[in-house]
Amino acid sequence: MKKSILSAFSLMLLIIFAQACSETDSVIFGKWKLNLEKSTDIAPWRYRQLELEIVQNENGLQLIHNWKHRRHGDWVDTLKLVPGGDTVKSIIRSPLWVENWFMGVLSKENSVRTTVGEWEKPGKYLKTSTEQMVEISQGETTIRTYRSYQISRHGNELTVIEKRSSRPAEIRLVFDRITE
Repeated sequence: MKKSILSAFSLMLLIIFAQACSETDSVIFGKWKLNLEKSTDIAPWRYRQLELEIVQNENGLQLIHNWKHRRHGDWVDTLKLVPGGDTVKSIIRSPLWVENWFMGVLSKENSVRTTVGEWEKPGKYLKTSTEQMVEISQGETTIRTYRSYQISRHGNELTVIEKRSSRPAEIRLVFDRITE
């Protein structure tokens, strides 16, 4: 009887230890590269490579999107936010909306983009919401984009789920950590 209790207890400790060892302290901060094969198949990905850098500093977070294109050069867009804090406003400087997956939508130059965010799990799971004016063939409209950023259990993959007020389907972006 004592032997079976000891064996069961040893097995339980082994399982707990193995689980604890498989968890990492990885956080979403760092540089990431879009994995085309694991992400939603959308035509613009075929011509641009997206790298994402998530930086935390004393003023909050910066989500730096670097869209790389062989012939047209790079385009960088930075979202700033304070998780759990006030709405951050930024001015749209270009009509080019590089994260536009579909044709016929341009950013409204000199308009304001607002960004808010909050941690679901600090350093591991972030939710953001942006709102901005865009120009379409029928005039102007406001687009709301909701994103969730979640790191994988082992810290080598970042999944971003994006939902827009203008489209019913969500877009799944999977990034691999860039190690330098």
